Amino acid sequence: MSAEQTWERTGEGKRVAVRDMFAAIAPSYDRLNGLMSLSQDGAWRRAAIETLDLKPGGHALDVATGTGD
Repeated sequence: MSAEQTWERTGEGKRVAVRDMFAAIAPSYDRLNGLMSLSQDGAWRRAAIETLDLKPGGHALDVATGTGD
């Protein structure tokens, strides 16, 4: 990486750096999430869904939850 760190960039340079970072992470994100959380990520997702207490026909808005699997 250049002397200018990603968090110091602005504008187009920052946009490209962030896009590239997520593109690099995407293929292994779900697997790594499971490893880093000691497989608790599935339980966290189930708990979040149960907390919603959605009824049949109900709606929820998914905002920035990644793959949402």
